[in-house]
Amino acid sequence: MINIIRYTIGAYFLLVGMALIFQGEILPGIFSILISSISIPAIADPIESKLKVSHPTYFRFIVMLFLLMAIGATVSHAKPCFLI
Repeated sequence: MINIIRYTIGAYFLLVGMALIFQGEILPGIFSILISSISIPAIADPIESKLKVSHPTYFRFIVMLFLLMAIGATVSHAKPCFLI
């Protein structure tokens, strides 16, 4: 069950990252793709076993949190469009 959730989150952030890159937001797009690579078990599990991370869930959560903050800091802030 948790792997399905991880694949879903990974696919979502991969699509968001590709959309951000196509919109010209290169750095937030790269950060989003990094979150997807950390989320997808087929990519993350071999990396975590090679790095011998003792608590991979906590490590993954902390890295994803920092990457989300980096996305928020690097995305361009456009004015919202309100229809009056």
